[in-house]
Amino acid sequence: MIRPALVIQANELNDDAWCTIILPITKQRHNTRVSPVVVEVKPPEGGLTVDSLILCHQIRAVDKRRVISVRGKVTSGTLRKATLGVMLATGCPLTDADAKEAVESLNFPAS
Repeated sequence: MIRPALVIQANELNDDAWCTIILPITKQRHNTRVSPVVVEVKPPEGGLTVDSLILCHQIRAVDKRRVISVRGKVTSGTLRKATLGVMLATGCPLTDADAKEAVESLNFPAS
């Protein structure tokens, strides 16, 4: 089965590495809700054809031979949300501005 994913590995690492770091993308919405670690993406962004979710808390390293094709690119805003989601999922310290940006991007009320 072919599964979409967002490659988040730095470009400089792609030439020499045998694997790449990805975030899976799913169209399954029944058990998943948008949160700081789940980023919504709408077609045609990223070459997607249906509304989808980037699962920032399910970081994976995959063999580059499993990457079959590049279907598109996400916007810098979507990449920023995914980056913040990874930082939250992995416990990386966030600045107050980063935390505020993560909350505001979801239209959640600030606490």
